Amino acid sequence: DSETAAASRSADKVLLGEPAGKPSAINQAVFDSVADVVLLTDANCELLPDTWPSVAQERMAVGWRLLSARKDERGGGESAFHFLETRAKRSPTGVRASLSVVGEFMMFRRADFRQVPPATMCDDIWMAVNFDSRALPVGVMSDVVSVEDATTGREQFERRVRIAAGLFAEQVRSPRKLLMSPLGRQFVVQKLLRITLGNMLFWASVLFAAGALLPLSLAVLPLVGLVYLGYVKSDSLPRWGSLPIAAVGLQFVPPVAAVRAVRRLIGERRGEFKRGWRKVPR
Repeated sequence: DSETAAASRSADKVLLGEPAGKPSAINQAVFDSVADVVLLTDANCELLPDTWPSVAQERMAVGWRLLSARKDERGGGESAFHFLETRAKRSPTGVRASLSVVGEFMMFRRADFRQVPPATMCDDIWMAVNFDSRALPVGVMSDVVSVEDATTGREQFERRVRIAAGLFAEQVRSPRKLLMSPLGRQFVVQKLLRITLGNMLFWASVLFAAGALLPLSLAVLPLVGLVYLGYVKSDSLPRWGSLPIAAVGLQFVPPVAAVRAVRRLIGERRGEFKRGWRKVPR
């Protein structure tokens, strides 16, 4: 759009057109590129260390075909979450084979790229699964990080709902490609079971506690509701309670995402859902 084009005026090439969602923008950008290696990233993030181009190219030279990086945030109340993600993606070689990529850093050879379906909600995961299904190695670098300023609780919640809804609509309902590869099965255990079975167990425990603690249960559910409002509606999480608020607040993501996924599937059948998601202006 015009605002993005104006902010990108120092780039070698700027494409101006009607916004049609991020997947379409990616397809158009890669099609117009003449580079051998392409990096998809976000304009509001900082890539560290400064030597990341040579580090990533060395990894691609030894066989990696799609490389991603770790994600971190400055400030915010989810530092514990990002710490756990960092531990999970740590590797002594600097690269861990994984489909848990982040859209802030997606590096690949242009010849390996396949167009992302325009209505895709999780374009980064779609690309990772697509590369893996063609036996092209996918990895996440533990020593290259994409850092950005933390968003408000409202924006963070919306981002996580969008990702979870995409996983429900695009991966959970059609898991065949995932289950056919070791990385896919690893992704199912680490990511999909966490937002499905893990979330169901959490809410079952809450309901059990509410029933077992009568009449104290009158305070349990309102407390959960207050945590939800504190996580989703606040501009920033308080430092003193950020970990428990974020931990409980994240449990509201899958139910909301499941509703959106169902609405999307209904819209697809009616021909109403034809484009991907719009990025939040920053």
